[in-house]
Amino acid sequence: MILLNDFFKILDVIKAEQKFTIGVELNPAHEIFQGHFPGNPVVPGVCMVQMLKEILKHIFNKDFTMKDASQLKFLAILNPDEVKALFVEFSVLKDDKDGMVVSGTFQKAELVFLKFKGAFIAN
Repeated sequence: MILLNDFFKILDVIKAEQKFTIGVELNPAHEIFQGHFPGNPVVPGVCMVQMLKEILKHIFNKDFTMKDASQLKFLAILNPDEVKALFVEFSVLKDDKDGMVVSGTFQKAELVFLKFKGAFIAN
């Protein structure tokens, strides 16, 4: 499943040492929302995780597989009709030849939709 440039777009990437802030824009007309849920669209959690993988690929120019997710907390409903643009922020906690560990959030201002921490293996 590839979501970049269809389900969401990357607007900008800001890097400060090992911390990244990525502005993203959701596509509220995407076909996923016809079934999840008609009249009350919600970004599926699995799509947020896939977005993170694709953002990592975009930044580091490598494919990644999630090895483990020590934290995946969905804290608020992300409705693309109400929130079209948001930020994915993450810090690289560990980076070596086998992959990386990242920790961060999906949020808009003070509203946090997802908190995550996970290990990703470079393919």
